[in-house]
Amino acid sequence: MGKHKKPDGTAKPNSATRAKQRAWKCIFLEQLTLTANVTASALAAGRQRNTIYDMRNADPAFAAQWDDAIEKSVDALEQEARRRAYEGDCRKKFTSRGEPIIDPETGEHYIEREYSDKLMIQLLKAHRPKKFVERQQLALEGDLDLHIERLVPFGSGDQDDDDPA
Repeated sequence: MGKHKKPDGTAKPNSATRAKQRAWKCIFLEQLTLTANVTASALAAGRQRNTIYDMRNADPAFAAQWDDAIEKSVDALEQEARRRAYEGDCRKKFTSRGEPIIDPETGEHYIEREYSDKLMIQLLKAHRPKKFVERQQLALEGDLDLHIERLVPFGSGDQDDDDPA
């Protein structure tokens, strides 16, 4: 067996090949951390999406780095949602005709801080689900006789033969 072959007979990657692999993996993982988008990250790394998934399936260490990159990206999204909910964004205001509204005290374009109630609600639901998740309650009175033979997803086209529909 040659010194450049693995036990299974395939060629061992040389140092240049390993360096190239590390380079594209680093680029991919950096982009994944920024975007949480596999396709865009693969493109930035100069690789095909399916090749990246094949590498993930074959390399547990790479899969763990991938998962960590996604977690960091989602953490950044959560941090931005929190900022928008707490601090809001400054928005210049305009009339219905598109003309800037001028602040009479400063003579400058009027700016209003807008907060995101929707983001605040989502954050509360995520972090305090027992208190803020919407609940639905069904109250039944009397006897309930229920027999379900099978569940079929709506619109699946899978209907009983004796169904007149």
